[in-house]
Amino acid sequence: MRFSSRSLSVAEAAFTVLAVTACHGGPRGVYKLAPEQRPLEVPPDLSQPDTHGGMQVPSLPNTASATAAAPASAPAAALPAGTGFDVTLTSTAAYAKLGDALPQLGGVTVNNSSPLLGVYDVNYADGNLLLRVTANQDGGAQIAAMDPRGVPATGDAALKLIAALKTYFGVK
Repeated sequence: MRFSSRSLSVAEAAFTVLAVTACHGGPRGVYKLAPEQRPLEVPPDLSQPDTHGGMQVPSLPNTASATAAAPASAPAAALPAGTGFDVTLTSTAAYAKLGDALPQLGGVTVNNSSPLLGVYDVNYADGNLLLRVTANQDGGAQIAAMDPRGVPATGDAALKLIAALKTYFGVK
């Protein structure tokens, strides 16, 4: 029996289709695999995390303008005697006035300043100090001398500088 080339090509195509679909171990044949070889099934409720209420941001007053206006956002804390003083100016105005005062005081060298943090890094009487301006509860500002570790400076140089600044700001 002789086959035509056309019938051979149809037979080859049918065989190829049958071989490919029979060897496919897709979803219909997964159950036949050993349990260790089966793909992991994730229940539908676990495939996506529940994000309902997960990204709620608390509403705050208009913080963009408040942050830009005030050099320091943390309220002023109580300081040891002589290491700081309160002024009736806003924290922004007090920071600017402090910047004007420092060059006029003798022996003060401004190393660096940060209006955003409300801090001047100064040398005075062979000591490094941070002069920090923060807003206080009554709308004014507090100017304080801090040592480089960020704690109130209680040394002689800090107390002398704070006394000179009190005189400049007219605080008793």
